Amino acid sequence: MPGGRREPVSSNVFLTLDGVKCGPVRRADGGFVRGEVVTVAGGSDVIPKKGIGSVQYEPFVVDVGLAMEPPVYDWVAESWKADLIRKTGSLVTADYKLEAKQEREFLNALLTETTFPVLDASAKDPGFLTLKFEPELTKDKSAAGKQNGVGAKTKQWLRSGFRLQIDGLDCTKVSKIESFSVKRAVVVEAIGDLPKPGLQPGRLEFPNLQITLSEVSAKTWFDWLEDFVIKGNSDQSNERSGTIQLLAADAKTELGRIKLFGLGIFRIATPTAGGGGDKVKRVTAELYCERMELVVKP
Repeated sequence: MPGGRREPVSSNVFLTLDGVKCGPVRRADGGFVRGEVVTVAGGSDVIPKKGIGSVQYEPFVVDVGLAMEPPVYDWVAESWKADLIRKTGSLVTADYKLEAKQEREFLNALLTETTFPVLDASAKDPGFLTLKFEPELTKDKSAAGKQNGVGAKTKQWLRSGFRLQIDGLDCTKVSKIESFSVKRAVVVEAIGDLPKPGLQPGRLEFPNLQITLSEVSAKTWFDWLEDFVIKGNSDQSNERSGTIQLLAADAKTELGRIKLFGLGIFRIATPTAGGGGDKVKRVTAELYCERMELVVKP
């Protein structure tokens, strides 16, 4: 659409990565072209003249479940390592008959953020991962052909479908894990005299975890806090490992897991006085995590 901002892709959107049809996404947006506005020669001191400098492409944001094709989760898993992983692909928008209408291609994209929703034992709604990726180039074009609906018959993952395990801790009454994001910085580098800068991956940032559990099951957590923080036994040998299992609706079948490494507790918040009633008293523990790995079963 020359001369204007392209509309975000919307419903019936299908993701392709390196030629593999990976299935439909719930939401997709981004990939807009943007020119950097700069001051150029030729104006006056009172009214400066403006123009366009470098050309940039805004990041994509997509929501995916746990029933996409393996390249999606392989991209996430590899992006959580030191490796340089770039993906070329497209988002195809189809009508209600799954006939393709428009395609937004992207080139050499880096995955810069993976966000998990709040995991809540009382939740009834589906869970989705939000992926943000930065392309070096995007292009809109018309599309044709039937989309085959790969991944449309999904195993529904609810936000309540999780199980936490941490070495030496009682996790049987964990009720919630707050939303968390794994992020990777992107460094923009100029490439000669080209108007479009290149992208290079920067530092990985793994999040802290905020975990809510019943106060009656929190003794091992308080014991670890006392030893790790108050007594100062916080070297690497006293850090712990764990997993967050992601479960299907039957609460038994494992769809995937997040492996946790280098866990250290640094805070526990207890309920304030005067809560009253028969409501279960809960505490909130906060842990740092040095590294995570994602494994999603095909």
